[in-house]
Amino acid sequence: MGPTTASRFKRLKTTAGTVPPAELADDSAVRSSRRPNSVGVAVRGPKTPPQLQPRPSLSALLSSQSFPFDEWKILPREFFQIDALDLAPRLLGKFLRRDGVVLQITEVEAYRPNDSACHGRFGITARTAPV
Repeated sequence: MGPTTASRFKRLKTTAGTVPPAELADDSAVRSSRRPNSVGVAVRGPKTPPQLQPRPSLSALLSSQSFPFDEWKILPREFFQIDALDLAPRLLGKFLRRDGVVLQITEVEAYRPNDSACHGRFGITARTAPV
């Protein structure tokens, strides 16, 4: 997905009552009667993508000795018995394993019940109960 039109342009504001030199021509009298707060647009060049470090494949990670799943421990219930905003960053990087499938948590969101973005802000319903 490429950059949106809005993110490729930067607004430039000229000072009130002045006209940029590039716009001066024979019709400068007409141009000087423009709105005092005129706005121009400048185009930025294409962004260079960040250089990413190659990541080993999941199968390579799982078969290597760097992830000895037999030595991993299940987090106790007490680990989760804290405020959601404190728990969320602690979950980043943790692994979930079920039926031979292993996934790493790479993104989290956390809300308090009274937060307007929280799905449960109106109470527990059939739709929000699993959340």
